[in-house]
Amino acid sequence: MNIFFKKISKENILLLLFLFISPLLKADTFHFTQIAVTKGHATYIEIKNDNGNTIYDIIVDGGSMSSNQILKDFMSDKSLDAVFVTHYDEDHIGGLVGNNKNGLLHDLRYANTIIYDRGNVEEPSTHVYDRYKQLNNRQAF
Repeated sequence: MNIFFKKISKENILLLLFLFISPLLKADTFHFTQIAVTKGHATYIEIKNDNGNTIYDIIVDGGSMSSNQILKDFMSDKSLDAVFVTHYDEDHIGGLVGNNKNGLLHDLRYANTIIYDRGNVEEPSTHVYDRYKQLNNRQAF
């Protein structure tokens, strides 16, 4: 898998999201969908051009591990250009990493997805955060 991780501060995630999207303001529509995950947060942003074709698919957070299948079902017919991780609580990264390599980011369709997060932090380690770090450490910057 060739997922790229970029480190950013928590305070700059929304600014970076805006900067990522702002050159695309010529796009005809932006659709923001709050995915109905069982716990936590997951937002899908779809950017379409003037012809109605999707040009970017973005996820902000991925819900909890119990939301893994909901997230995968929601994204089943979509590509994924970028993921923004606001912080490392289980209810924000669990659906991305999943259990036993079944998370959304393990799907080979998303091999070129860029992941933006806030970098290394000194937080209490959890099994979900450890899985996220392992996925992160396997990837080249």
